[in-house]
Amino acid sequence: MKQNLRQKNNIHSQGSTVIMKQALMFTSLVLFIFSSHTYAGDAAANTDAAAGETTYNSTCVACHGSGLPGVPQLGDGAEWAPRIEQGNDTLYKHAISGYTGSSGMPMPAKGGNPDLSDDDVKAAVDYMVANSQGNATVTSSQGSGAMAPSANEKTKTCAACHGIDGNSVNPVWPKLAGQHAEYIFKQLKDFHSGARKNVQMSPLAAPLSEEDMQDIAIYYSSQKIKIGHASAETLPLGEQIYRAGDASKGLPACMACHGPSGAGNPAALYPALSGQHAEYTKIQLLAFRDNKRTNDTNKAMQIVSEKMTTEEIDAVANYIQGLH
Repeated sequence: MKQNLRQKNNIHSQGSTVIMKQALMFTSLVLFIFSSHTYAGDAAANTDAAAGETTYNSTCVACHGSGLPGVPQLGDGAEWAPRIEQGNDTLYKHAISGYTGSSGMPMPAKGGNPDLSDDDVKAAVDYMVANSQGNATVTSSQGSGAMAPSANEKTKTCAACHGIDGNSVNPVWPKLAGQHAEYIFKQLKDFHSGARKNVQMSPLAAPLSEEDMQDIAIYYSSQKIKIGHASAETLPLGEQIYRAGDASKGLPACMACHGPSGAGNPAALYPALSGQHAEYTKIQLLAFRDNKRTNDTNKAMQIVSEKMTTEEIDAVANYIQGLH
């Protein structure tokens, strides 16, 4: 009888051990699955945050990191709070489609960079929201928004897009650093009068006096441009058009007016081109060619651009970006 009892106890003990092992295996499996999902979620979140920060630093920082009045700055909880209360869907819509708030400062669609995807924009919004609420301590990579010593309130608005030193971070906005004061002044007057139209620049130039325009032009002309880099792929064609043109179709060399190094001619109001963003140059050449921009003297640029193919425009714009 004792032997039978021992056998029963052994069987019960072995059964309990098996059950415990199975329970431990099940628990381990659950913990592994949970931890795997948590890790995957964290990894995805980290990837989205990194993408948002990249988009912010390449595009959004021009306005949200420059100290521009009426524009919520990264890390400013008080400025962001009423916007965050509207909900992410509203913030996404404004950022993707463009929006003009009560401050009267227009926010261009996708920060003025049409190459950004909707997801890029949403990630940037998420990044700014996450770092502009609660105890967030992240601030703009451009600093506190303090202006350069010789800058003033007149150039502060310009700096939102064109940079404090005139070197814009967004390739669709022109670099103003080192540009002839006479040329900048003329463009501001044309935006002011309506001779040149742009959805962003026209309303900003409207309230400027001639003195304001002169001060802004003088300031940016005194800054130093940062030269970009040209892609090797289209460099030969770009150099040919810029330096020699194409006599077979009556296309003159760009350097005939803008100079061998792209320094331009201030007396003739021919702008300096050296180091200008390729994307901006391309946009302007296409606008001249399509008669969407017509404020050039004696229609010089309209006539020249009409003789250029899109391939030639791409190539010469690329060449100019690295020209110095």
